[in-house]
Amino acid sequence: VDASSGVRWRSTNRDPSTDLTVTIGPNYDVQLGTSLRQPLLRGAGRRSVRAAEREAAAAERRVGHERDVEVSAVVRDVLAAYWELWYAERALEVQREAEALAARQLEEARARVELGSLAPVDALRFASELASLRETRRSAEASRVQARVALAELLAVAPGSLRTAAPPPEAPALPSLEALLARVEATSPTLLALDAGVEEAEERLTAARDAARARLDAVADVGVYALWATDDALAGAQLPDGRPAFVASGGLELELPLGSAAADARRDAAVAQLAAARAQREQQARALRARVRERFEAVASARDRVPLADETASVAAELGEAERARLELGTTTSADLLQAQQTAREAALRRLRVLVDATVAAQGLAHEAGALLDRFSLRVPDAGELAEVDDVH
Repeated sequence: VDASSGVRWRSTNRDPSTDLTVTIGPNYDVQLGTSLRQPLLRGAGRRSVRAAEREAAAAERRVGHERDVEVSAVVRDVLAAYWELWYAERALEVQREAEALAARQLEEARARVELGSLAPVDALRFASELASLRETRRSAEASRVQARVALAELLAVAPGSLRTAAPPPEAPALPSLEALLARVEATSPTLLALDAGVEEAEERLTAARDAARARLDAVADVGVYALWATDDALAGAQLPDGRPAFVASGGLELELPLGSAAADARRDAAVAQLAAARAQREQQARALRARVRERFEAVASARDRVPLADETASVAAELGEAERARLELGTTTSADLLQAQQTAREAALRRLRVLVDATVAAQGLAHEAGALLDRFSLRVPDAGELAEVDDVH
């Protein structure tokens, strides 16, 4: 819509026989016009016009889901590092208890050697075991320091201030594999980011195709014009009877490129980008489903090993107590006792290792499914997200 107005004064010589000039005016005019344009090819339709807006919205969602992937990975790494520190601290406790027991047994063996009820070689066996346990305990202390440093790096805190206070982890619960795969398809931030990338490429192709089309526009102009003067006696100074003039016109405008244009190249590039985005989404989805199945089996296997490890540790501990009683009765040797105690110690450590492995594997599975984000309320809100299914803890 255009509107304009003006005022004019004009000097003229109305009598050529003289050099006298006359000022005419002021004359006033007002113009009001409207131009209408409707694209018929390039730029026609809401989808083409708003393609860039939808592409930007898809890019925003894609970046948000990629952020979710990174956040979930950090949470997974922190939880894994925490449980590794927990294991290192419990393993050190086991080694310290074993070392204290070996020190007591060495003292008892030396006392019995002095009394003549035990051969000196048996005392040497206990001394050798104590020295070995001290070496193992030092290695366990180094492992604890390394676990503290790894967790402190992720948390950006001083390593010396880190301690674990959680009770032993429980064997993880698992939903069915079908429910887990359904959740992955619905809420995995990796797949959601790829879906948003495909949508972004589709909108980019829509805009590129529209830009490569010929331009054909329907145009129309409607206007009104009015003129009047203060001196109505001057002929020709106003429109007849003071009426305004109306103007209307319409037509078509066509614009065709001569030969191939850059818009064609951008369209072809957008087609290739969309095909690549769809292929990447399909490949990543297959890889993610394979990882979920692999981690599911790992969690299930580790969970099934927990009661077996408990039973092994319990039996090994009973065997160690039985061998200790037999040694006091003189019906076994110190070598058998030390072997039984070592078996019990290894079984206790293996039980702790199985618990931690099952917990860490479950957290890795939860990361793939996006469950860690929901567990800690860290997901970027997405109105189009599908309803959640069974959670993985």
